[in-house]
Amino acid sequence: MNTDQLAVMSSKYLMNTYRRLPVSFVKGDGYKLTCSDGKTYIDFLAGIAVNNLGYSNDKIVESIKKASERPIHVSNLYMIEEQARLAQKYIENSCLDKAFFGNSGAEANEAAIKLARKYSEDHYGHNRYKIVTLEGSFHGRTMATITATGQKRFHNYFNPFLDGFIYAEPDNFEKTIALIDNSIAAVMVELVQGEGGIRPLSKVYVENLYQYCRENNIIFMVDEIQTGMGRTGKLFAYQHYNIEPDIITVAKAAGGGLPIGVMLAKEKYAESFTPGTHASTFGGSPFVCSVACSFFDELISGGYLKNAEIMGKYLIGQLNDLRERFKEKILDVRGLGLLIGVEMTGTLASEFYRFAFDHRLLIGTAGSNVARFEPPLMIDKTAADFAITLLERFLNGKD
Repeated sequence: MNTDQLAVMSSKYLMNTYRRLPVSFVKGDGYKLTCSDGKTYIDFLAGIAVNNLGYSNDKIVESIKKASERPIHVSNLYMIEEQARLAQKYIENSCLDKAFFGNSGAEANEAAIKLARKYSEDHYGHNRYKIVTLEGSFHGRTMATITATGQKRFHNYFNPFLDGFIYAEPDNFEKTIALIDNSIAAVMVELVQGEGGIRPLSKVYVENLYQYCRENNIIFMVDEIQTGMGRTGKLFAYQHYNIEPDIITVAKAAGGGLPIGVMLAKEKYAESFTPGTHASTFGGSPFVCSVACSFFDELISGGYLKNAEIMGKYLIGQLNDLRERFKEKILDVRGLGLLIGVEMTGTLASEFYRFAFDHRLLIGTAGSNVARFEPPLMIDKTAADFAITLLERFLNGKD
C-alpha cells in the first residue's frame, strides 16, 4: 500500500487525534528508519523517547521471539516470574523498595496519585489529599493526570476537572512552599519538564523542596516517564540530584518498545496498597516483562548510559555554538543527556520540524517554540553532525 492509499484509509477509519506526517516506516536499524518507498531517515525522536536502544536491537528481538513461545498473558491472579525478576532489577538499581506494573505512563502516574492519597487517608484522614504539581508540567491524558498537568492548553474541553491539584511556579521555592498546608499529601515534579519545553529544574530548587517535604511529612514524587531509563545519561534523572524520592514513575522506554508503566515506591508508602485497592488486568504480563528485563540488562551493560552523557554534552555544545551565531533566532538551548530543547523565535521551531522531516531527520516539538531532540541512546557524532548541519542550513535560510 503506498502512502497516498494509506492516508485515505487512515482518514476514513481513524479518529483525527494526530497530525500525521505523510510517511509509513517499515524497517529500522539502530538510529535509522526506512519507509515504504525505501527512503531512510535519521531518528532524533525515538518514538517520543521510547526507542532508547533504537531499532532491531539483537537482544530485544531475540527476547521477543523467546517470550512469544511462553504464555503472553495470565493475569495478576497468579505469580509471574518475569514480573518478579523485572521488579528486582528496578529495586536493586534505585532507592525504591516495591514496584507496581501498568501499561503506560498515565497509568503509572494514576497509580502514584492513588497511592499518595491512600497513604494520606490511612495516616492523616480524609482532608489531606491534595497534590502540588508545577506549572509547565505534563503528567498524562487521563482525567487525573491531565488535571495534574500544569498547562492550560491541555485543560480545554474536558471540564469539570478533578479536585485536589495545585500548581506551583517551578524553580521558585518560596512560592512553592507557600502553597503547602495541612491539606497537601504530596508534591509531584518532572525533573526535566518535557512537554513544558525541555526545562531542567535547578538542583537548588529540587533539593530544597525535597528537604522541605522530608521535614513536613509530604510525599515527594518524581515523574520519570520521559527522563527515566537512561535518557539523561543516568538510569533515572533523580540520580543527578541529591535526593531519594518516595515514589517515582517510569514508562516510555521501559518496555523496549512494548507498552509498560512502572510505579516504584518506598516500603512505608507501598504498604498502603493492599489487595483490592489498585489493580491492572494487563499490567506486568509475562511477555512484556520478559522483554523489559532484556531491555534493562542491555541498557545497563551496553554502554548506552555513558554514550547518552557524552553525546548529550556534544550536542548541547554544538547547539550552543549555533545559538551564539544566530542569537536573533535561537533563544535558548537546554536539556540533560539526550533530552534537549532548542527554543526559537516565532514559529521557527515548527518550521524546522517540517524542514527536518523533508530532509530526512525526525525531531519533535515541545510547545509552540521548542525543537525537541531525543534520539536513541546509541547515536554517534555522524548522526549528531547531520542534525546540527541541517539546523544550520535552516537558520541560514537554505533549502
